[in-house]
Amino acid sequence: FQLFLPAALRHIDVYNDTGMYIHHFKKINPKNVFNVDYKSRFEIGYQVLENFIFLKISKSPVALLFFTSLFIQASHIIFFYRYSKVLWFSIFLYLGLTYYFFTVSGIRQSIAISIFNFSFIFLINKKWIFYAISIFCAAMFHSSAYLLLCLPILYNIRISIKLLILYTIFVLICFLFLKDILNLYYTYFLKYGSNYIGE
Repeated sequence: FQLFLPAALRHIDVYNDTGMYIHHFKKINPKNVFNVDYKSRFEIGYQVLENFIFLKISKSPVALLFFTSLFIQASHIIFFYRYSKVLWFSIFLYLGLTYYFFTVSGIRQSIAISIFNFSFIFLINKKWIFYAISIFCAAMFHSSAYLLLCLPILYNIRISIKLLILYTIFVLICFLFLKDILNLYYTYFLKYGSNYIGE
């Protein structure tokens, strides 16, 4: 509750992306819940959620912040209760490492992560089909969630010294060629490229 209220009742100028989401919400005027713009940089799932809140709950941007914050913060607290052995320390890290503040700003990413939180049970129980369906749902809010489809492969890999060395080399190579990798990624996800990569 203490985590939810500051996020839900924040001012529209609080955190980087909040203003952008509010601006977009004020611009929409959907005829129905599934009235989406396929050319928008916002994923279809997020647009449907916006439309639902706009048409069925309230046209006030406060409603958008309230209900997205409720879902996001609830999913994280439930996740901590289910899987943390030391709950207070998990919440301390959640706040101390500033991840909480990211969840307040990056609404679409945080919704996708929240869906993953609920799908984690499928991952640990090796229910791959349900897990994949959940991740596809998460990707309807942010396409980066597709990367989580790799987790079942990693889940079955046993950690060894050799693997750690290979992983370190892989990370270093990725770091050295980060711009080229991002350019390749944005070739397939053009709607993000112009925002993050300079000319």
